[in-house]
Amino acid sequence: MEVSNEKQAIPIADLGVDQLTYFQRQIDQEISFLTESLKELKVFESKFIASEESVINAAKVPSDGEILVPLTESMYIPAKIADSKNHLIEIGTGYFVEMSTEKAVDYFRRKQAFLKKQMEVIEGVLPEKYRARNAIVDNLQKKINVYCSQVQMNNMNIKK
Repeated sequence: MEVSNEKQAIPIADLGVDQLTYFQRQIDQEISFLTESLKELKVFESKFIASEESVINAAKVPSDGEILVPLTESMYIPAKIADSKNHLIEIGTGYFVEMSTEKAVDYFRRKQAFLKKQMEVIEGVLPEKYRARNAIVDNLQKKINVYCSQVQMNNMNIKK
């Protein structure tokens, strides 16, 4: 006997209320996850943009010049520039690399481009998920309406 690993599509109209409710919850979770992921990617993108701007601004300050270095978005510390052409860039948790201004700016732009591609993928998937959810909700509503009308008909028949 041959076993097929192919997934078969089942028309939404053939699913029961319980199955439709299950799929609606599942798609709602997926939509929520994708939406949160998109928000997080946008936050990371803004951090890379801010880092790029910081490197560009630091490069404009002459050596031995003073500058405010951002520790966070709202906290800065005064510092003296030892070498305005080279920067210490964090490339991972606790890992730093010394880069020239050009390489640092290129690094941040590549990171931004990567994040934009990831956001485009998510932005392409989200409308599909919303369409699927809407189709499920519409079908679920139709089944509930049919059930309610059947109950009303039964109640009318019982009263006669």
